[in-house]
Amino acid sequence: MKKFLLLLSFCLFLGTIYGQLPNSSFEGWNSTPYDEPTGFQTGNHESVSLGLVPVTRINGPSGYAVRMQTLVSNGDTAKAYIANGDPNGIGGVPYAQQPTAITGNYRYNLPANDTAIILVLFKSNGTVFSMNVFKIKGTGTQNTFTAFSFPLSLGATPDTVIIAAASSNLIDEVGIEGGSFLELDNIAFAGTNTPVPNGTFENWSTFNNDAINGWETFGDGVSKTNDSYDGTFAISFQTIDYGNGNIGTSGMTLGHYSNNGPPVGGIAYSETIDTLTGYYQYFTSGSDSAAVSVSLMLNSNNISGTQVFLPATSQYTYFEIPIYSGTTPDTLRVDFSSSKWPTSPSSVGSTLIIDHLQLKSVIAANVQFPETKKKESLFLFPNPASDVLHIRFSKSDEVVLIEIYDLSGKLMIRDYKNVSENILTISTSSLKPGRYLYRIYSRDGKYEQAFSKN
Repeated sequence: MKKFLLLLSFCLFLGTIYGQLPNSSFEGWNSTPYDEPTGFQTGNHESVSLGLVPVTRINGPSGYAVRMQTLVSNGDTAKAYIANGDPNGIGGVPYAQQPTAITGNYRYNLPANDTAIILVLFKSNGTVFSMNVFKIKGTGTQNTFTAFSFPLSLGATPDTVIIAAASSNLIDEVGIEGGSFLELDNIAFAGTNTPVPNGTFENWSTFNNDAINGWETFGDGVSKTNDSYDGTFAISFQTIDYGNGNIGTSGMTLGHYSNNGPPVGGIAYSETIDTLTGYYQYFTSGSDSAAVSVSLMLNSNNISGTQVFLPATSQYTYFEIPIYSGTTPDTLRVDFSSSKWPTSPSSVGSTLIIDHLQLKSVIAANVQFPETKKKESLFLFPNPASDVLHIRFSKSDEVVLIEIYDLSGKLMIRDYKNVSENILTISTSSLKPGRYLYRIYSRDGKYEQAFSKN
């Protein structure tokens, strides 16, 4: 038995603690101001979280114009585009005439491999019946604003139009090069008397994007909030109705978002038993729930994971998510979403607020328990235990670190608890029948004792 305890003491302090959650109380933010042309969506809302603003306001031939410039930073490409609807055919602005051409002024700089585009879609009763793509090939630099006119051919009268433009070929996604730019002004339709809304780009709105440090976010419903559990800020996520049945969640990840799949990557991590804790509020008009996923990976392969759903609560509420893996991982990823899948109209407006995230392994590593060689036993009951083990202390309201090992020295349970009314209560339901050793670190010393589970 003495040899086992010596081995256990060596294994307990061997290795390095990984898994410190970055910016876990959400006090660190980067703020980026940007302008948007009224009536148009742009690539800014996708890229500003990276500190990149690919669409800007400039001086045009008369008043303001819009500049789209493809930006590349650290392998990320900021897509520079404007659109007064979804280029996939969703949305748009009312338009009920048959123009013969789209006209305006442009200025550009396009490397030989890149291509700027102007896209015009006409719809009737929600269906696209005319799609016009005009490509401006990489022909060098047009240094001054020059008039253009591209012909249109419509066989029917539309009720809606979508106009989009980009400084690179975002349709085929070929030849995209950083530095390509396209500037537009005075967009209009020839052969009609109805102007394009804000086609002169005189009307702009100023926004400020707050990007959270240490995490990646998605969706338009991400924001910084002063409604915090501790400190000054927390992070908020809201489910948004983008129109035409498109309901989008918002969220964040410790990893990176991939183009055509779930999040990937995460932070360095090597614990096999742990607990993610935090505080949240959740507001919803329906029966929606927020979703939290914890994934453990080894060599980029998922080896363990769990997902929990957080119900509505109007006050900050504590939550715990147990983490367990039979294999030592090298990566941890945590993902949050403002709504569970699938979403429904009742999901719109569901809001999740998160603050004060912690891993119990990191909490325990940061607590300074006294180094003592004294090993005392405490009164525990019942012994053998079934699903719960109680350990009596001489005082309450004390924070302790509890670890339970099997007789091979394998760590089975690690937790960080408060002693309530002189009793420490530990769930042993996850243990198989057999003999175990508990080890407790308190501010008074270290306690070790064997017990049985039936």
